[in-house]
Amino acid sequence: MIPRWQRFRSQVASLFLAKKRARLRKQLLEQVARARRPLAPQFESLETRVLLATNIGAVRADLLNSPFLLDQYLDTQSLAGPRDANPEISFEYGFSSAAVGAGTTGNDIALAGDLTGLGFDQVVVVRGLGGGALQWLGDTDRDTTQEYMFRFGLNDMTPLIADMNGDGVDDVVAVDTTTTSNLMEWYVHFGVPGANPYPTDDSTLSVDATFSFGVDADHVAAGGGLADVPRVGDINGDGRADAIAVRRGASTKSWFVSYAIGSGNPYPNNTGTVLNLDQTISGYGANAATPVVGDWDNDGDDNIGAVDATATLTWNLDTNGGGAAELNPQFGLPGDQLIVGRWADVVWDGSQDGDGDNSNWTDPNNWSSGSVPTSGQLVVIDQPTTAGTIQLASGSHSVASLQSRESFRISGNGSLELSESSSFRGSLSLDSGTLRGAGTVTVSGLTSLLNSNLVGPGILNAEGGLFVDTTNFLSDLDNRTVNLSGTSTITGPTNLRNSNAATINILPTATLNLAGDGSITYLGGANSTVNNQGTFRKSTGTGTSTVNSFFNNDGTVEIQNGTLRLLGSGTSSGS
Repeated sequence: MIPRWQRFRSQVASLFLAKKRARLRKQLLEQVARARRPLAPQFESLETRVLLATNIGAVRADLLNSPFLLDQYLDTQSLAGPRDANPEISFEYGFSSAAVGAGTTGNDIALAGDLTGLGFDQVVVVRGLGGGALQWLGDTDRDTTQEYMFRFGLNDMTPLIADMNGDGVDDVVAVDTTTTSNLMEWYVHFGVPGANPYPTDDSTLSVDATFSFGVDADHVAAGGGLADVPRVGDINGDGRADAIAVRRGASTKSWFVSYAIGSGNPYPNNTGTVLNLDQTISGYGANAATPVVGDWDNDGDDNIGAVDATATLTWNLDTNGGGAAELNPQFGLPGDQLIVGRWADVVWDGSQDGDGDNSNWTDPNNWSSGSVPTSGQLVVIDQPTTAGTIQLASGSHSVASLQSRESFRISGNGSLELSESSSFRGSLSLDSGTLRGAGTVTVSGLTSLLNSNLVGPGILNAEGGLFVDTTNFLSDLDNRTVNLSGTSTITGPTNLRNSNAATINILPTATLNLAGDGSITYLGGANSTVNNQGTFRKSTGTGTSTVNSFFNNDGTVEIQNGTLRLLGSGTSSGS
């Protein structure tokens, strides 16, 4: 008899030959999805929420209305209350057992995970295919079609999602609960941080870690003759998810936890390796309850929970590891699948559902809510298969936070205020535009300014460098701190003007070039500062470049052409 782990690896190899069938399945999925009009998202009045707060969700099979999809209900209210049992967000995604093209799993298995590393979770459905594989379909925009599609595991394994190696991108896990060793065998693929963390083409993922932990139904330690229920979560708060096996007892469950260990790959790559038992939590949750794991109090480490099938599901959540439920929110109905995640209020769906132009911020048809985001909302833009530049070309707009994997442009005197930490994985371009607010903004690509304003009091981390075109126009920093990485340039001959304690920090490996006689000038308010720990260079132009803000030099100052005048006070321990 061929061991299951060998069959899994053989299956991984053989699935590369199934591309034609995969394309046909994808076409069928898209045809069925187009035939279905999505549910209108439901939004209640938004309360003040902690950024990245853990929330809950319920997934319900629609067995009555063709084409028989899964109804996704997401709750965004505080788990600690005040709250009600109604969903704030709802949409359709995934197949019920009655859908054309339903897999061997019956209803798709619903999960939540951050497949892109943006800090918010997407809904992922997992479907068993006739060829024996698990197909994973990740949705980033709350319509009926997937953005990510890949295969991992066999169709009778239990799929899970968590950040197993602590790199900020969630990983996918398939757990075999019916083995010849009578121990549960775990298979892990690590998502790859960057532009394309997961495939979109139905390709098969590699196995990056495998090990044994927990028991199957035939083991002498099995509770009630049933296999342990596998779960994942960062129980010890070290930033990496731990393996958890939940076992039935006489009337209540016991939870067995093995911590991720070491650096780099914290898990072995050998099914014969049995993980250590590091923590046991006894007597939490009735045997009939559904085990769940999440950071219920948002303190950085995950805790356990047990959901009872009351008329409205009761989530009994332990926030401190003490073995008792501190929180008891009610949400969902008996028979629902349960998901735990951090939900954005609004996501970009662009032209995916056929009505948006996939470009303009101000087009309500580009948003999952059917309306342009407003103050206090948490917003995500993630379109891996239709990447483009998002345009905000008019009006003053404000949101709590924005996480975008796409390039972003503010122009035409448009303005965007961000009050919480935000990120742009592509470039950020301001062309006669304004970015303002207290939130820290991190830009992975190039940040460029033309006749534009960066207004604080927040921080801008220009990880891809800053380009300020002052050939014909001025740009202003107003009460904003800018941290420069990489290579940055101010073109000249006009100025980048600083005011109200604006600060430019040139980090140790960064370079700021004054090109074409560009200058950094002081406009007014509290004194502004340039702190150089890298290289500050007058690179081109035969005229004079001036810095009349405070200038503190702990790095290198170079004059390759023309004259550099430092008119403000400051200190120097560099060269």
